[in-house]
Amino acid sequence: MSQMSRSRLSDLICATTFVLALPALSLMGCQIQNVQASAGAKPLPMPAAGKDEVVVKLQPSSLKREGVLRIGKGWFGMPTFDRKDEVLVSGRIKVDGENFEIGIPNVGPYLLTTEEDEYRNTSMRVSIDADNNGELPDHESWFSSNPFRIGDRMFTVRAVDPGGTWMTLAKSDVPLAGVILGRRCPDFELWSTSGKKLTLSDYKGKYLLLDVWSMT
Repeated sequence: MSQMSRSRLSDLICATTFVLALPALSLMGCQIQNVQASAGAKPLPMPAAGKDEVVVKLQPSSLKREGVLRIGKGWFGMPTFDRKDEVLVSGRIKVDGENFEIGIPNVGPYLLTTEEDEYRNTSMRVSIDADNNGELPDHESWFSSNPFRIGDRMFTVRAVDPGGTWMTLAKSDVPLAGVILGRRCPDFELWSTSGKKLTLSDYKGKYLLLDVWSMT
């Protein structure tokens, strides 16, 4: 077998392995998309806020967050893997007297539709600097297709300017969710080993010792 034939056979084997691995990548939550991002569209005029709405003005910022795994096509059809930091446009929102910075990617299109199942969610990620430290780790990012927490309230994304200069949030009446260090914990309930129903609110103002253990 010639050197060129061996090279082509190697390319074919690698490409076949990648195709077979795609379902596993999806199960791990990887977003499979082209490396090239679309440019943002022309900005629309900022609307007035409706009832229970907040319009956040967005502008270029130095905020960054780790991007998703992006898979493209390279030489001989071989896949390329890329994970670049996303630069965000950001704005400030005041909730119960506190200011929070909110950011979304500075490239479009800005997605409100989503392909979602139990393994993945491809809607736009919204980042909230919940502890106001200027950093945006993964646990401060939320999918725009679901209600998310700002301070001690829940919000949903109602609209996003295609040009990325503003976004409209609406207050949500869903129960508080999402744990943030140093903030109020969402209430929960569970059954004790003696069959008694316990809730976190039962222990308000009291010291609570949690003994967490595992059989594994």
